[in-house]
Amino acid sequence: ADCDIVAVPMRANAFGLVFLEGWQFKKAVIGAMVGAASEIVQNGVTGYLIPFGDRTALKQRLVELINNPDKAKQLGLAGYQRLATYTDIAMGQAVKQVFGPVLGALDRPTGFV
Repeated sequence: ADCDIVAVPMRANAFGLVFLEGWQFKKAVIGAMVGAASEIVQNGVTGYLIPFGDRTALKQRLVELINNPDKAKQLGLAGYQRLATYTDIAMGQAVKQVFGPVLGALDRPTGFV
């Protein structure tokens, strides 16, 4: 909570929890355009995505947010609002929506004893 920006431009981030944790504190986030980050962070809306390993892009985004704290706050607030997508209830409903038909089919009699 004692930071202004959460920058984690790593290649391997299994689910991207670090971005969700940053958003809990309404912080702007910066991640690499790979893995979970590219699915969680909405570039320019809830944070920034940069090409993995692009130090120049990372520096540009950091300088931009440091020099424009209102933009950083705007991104952090948008991320905070996006957190509702990742609650346990929302995730459970999404899983049920995808796997419900399959699991429902398993409840039907198959004719085998």
